[in-house]
Amino acid sequence: MGGPARSVIGICSALANRQGLVVQIATLETKHNSNSILKPTSSLVGISITKIETTLDLLSFGMPKFRHSLQQLLDRQKIELLHDHGLWSPSNYVAVQTAARKKVPSIISPRGMLEPWAINYKKGKKQLAWLVYQKQCLQKAKVLHATSVAEAQNLQKLNLHIPIALIPNGVELPSCYRNQFCPSDQRQRTILFLSRIHPVKGLLNFVEALRTVPLTNWRLLIAGPNEDNHQREVEAAITSANLQDKISFTGDIDDQQKWNLYQQADLFVLPSFSENFGIVVAEALASGVPVITTKGTPWQELETYHCGWWVDIGVAPLTQALKAAMNLTDQERSTMGQNGRRLVEQKYSWADVAEKMASVYRWMLGQGNKPDCIWD
Repeated sequence: MGGPARSVIGICSALANRQGLVVQIATLETKHNSNSILKPTSSLVGISITKIETTLDLLSFGMPKFRHSLQQLLDRQKIELLHDHGLWSPSNYVAVQTAARKKVPSIISPRGMLEPWAINYKKGKKQLAWLVYQKQCLQKAKVLHATSVAEAQNLQKLNLHIPIALIPNGVELPSCYRNQFCPSDQRQRTILFLSRIHPVKGLLNFVEALRTVPLTNWRLLIAGPNEDNHQREVEAAITSANLQDKISFTGDIDDQQKWNLYQQADLFVLPSFSENFGIVVAEALASGVPVITTKGTPWQELETYHCGWWVDIGVAPLTQALKAAMNLTDQERSTMGQNGRRLVEQKYSWADVAEKMASVYRWMLGQGNKPDCIWD
């Protein structure tokens, strides 16, 4: 399950638990995700799941079952505001159009799907979708939501002239986290990658970087679902680099397995080309694990809080950071991990995120002043 799904469940649960809002989630269940839909942690959050048996076609706008389900929710629950997450899907089109017809104001969270790398991935289809429906959907929104300064700046460049709410994702703070390492010269250390196995995540650069990094007493664990069959390309690169004995895959994992893997990790690496937030970075920091990630993510705070490395995209910068991190002592990495935990506690709690989001909702409904997080 990807970061957007986790962050949507997180914000909905926090809005209910912390702000007392009644929240209803409307989502699709396809044959691909029927067993992996996350559940909210509050009784004030309802969830409506519409089953879609067929593969979604970019141009199949109708989606009568989902449209009907959404219309019923808007009427029965007396919904005052719709918050749509993601782009490029017929379900996003249906949601925004339905809200507009019902005169319900909407806020859209692109979730990184308008970042330059994302726009250029399968560019032809997205150019067509932009002309046919996606631009007009964005223009119907009252507010756009960005999770980082870089994403907000990229949204401004679209010249849609819509206010932008800059609010980061929150992250769950595990009660048990890695607050100390067990130093041992013989212990095998673990580098963890946890995310979708997708070209945007930079795994091919990662494997290439590991060619020249001494891996004595180190291993790489790659956890996450295989998308677009990219794992086959990564496995071929691993074989070419003769690293089969040092790199292994876990496949898709559930939440409990995820937190267990963070507990076992000595170092977390996310070598992405583009991330609007990168919730796994925040989760690793919350777990007391130092992080290496790229400047394709908005995590400059890794350097300012001394909890990791924020490097240029590419093999050479990643190689340099890996060597620096792996040459530290266990205690030095532990200290960096504690710095990261404090960063998340101070800036990325769901309570703080929910308070900011609720203030935006109230402003949209004419029930409060303009929040400080709004960019015009």
